[in-house]
Amino acid sequence: MERRLRIGVVPYLNAKPLVYGLEKSGQVELIFDLPSVLPRLLEEGGVEVALIPSIEYLRGKGYTALAGICISSKGPVESVRLFLNKPLNKLRSVALDEASLTSAALTRIILKERYGLEPRYLSWRSGPRLEGVEADAVLVIGDNAIRVSDGLPSLDLGAEWQELTQLPFVYALWVATSAERLERVSVLLQEAKESGVQDLGVIALREAEKLGLRHEVCLRYLTERIHYSLGEQEIEGLERFYSYALKMGLAPEGVRFEFSGRGHIREGAFKGAYKS
Repeated sequence: MERRLRIGVVPYLNAKPLVYGLEKSGQVELIFDLPSVLPRLLEEGGVEVALIPSIEYLRGKGYTALAGICISSKGPVESVRLFLNKPLNKLRSVALDEASLTSAALTRIILKERYGLEPRYLSWRSGPRLEGVEADAVLVIGDNAIRVSDGLPSLDLGAEWQELTQLPFVYALWVATSAERLERVSVLLQEAKESGVQDLGVIALREAEKLGLRHEVCLRYLTERIHYSLGEQEIEGLERFYSYALKMGLAPEGVRFEFSGRGHIREGAFKGAYKS
């Protein structure tokens, strides 16, 4: 019997609408792991397709991304938050969630470009509580960021990016190591996304019970905070992220954006998306 295609995905609430249809279909094997782990699984052949952090795509490792689908925000996101133990003007150290890649880069960019800060960066293992983290600020991502209830002031990095650029921020993309491999599953992934977006209420109810969150919190998050279409503005936001990452030495020069299944995005969206 032919082995099912292995698809890597983050275990967070924001990805559930993209895999809801895949779970129901039974056509693939879903491998859930942290965003910092999925690129390695893809490179080592542990999965054939993965939902990887956008910063890894921008580091020029030869990935092809699927056009039309992403995880993004257009303002406050709630699941990427920098909790402050001290006022911003006294911030000297920041603990970055070790599960994160894109949000860690975004933190550095926001603090440098928006506030002129270059603190010392540490790593920590995220949880729903922040006790014992010895840093002036703490980055928390995913479901833990929604659950944190320590009462600390925080920066919502989706909102901060919007203030800085007036553009959406793209957190993750479907990618594969070859366009041919991605093309074979492009219809399946698109149909799965459409199925999930149609059933956001059902997904919110199911995940709220698992996460110990109120249904309305999960529903607001999935319907108002997170967006799943990769369009012209998202491409422009991805370009801007690349330019900042390049400036700060977080991504290499000469990265070329490669997309499979361009039919989901108008051709004009790609005019500025290629770097040479």
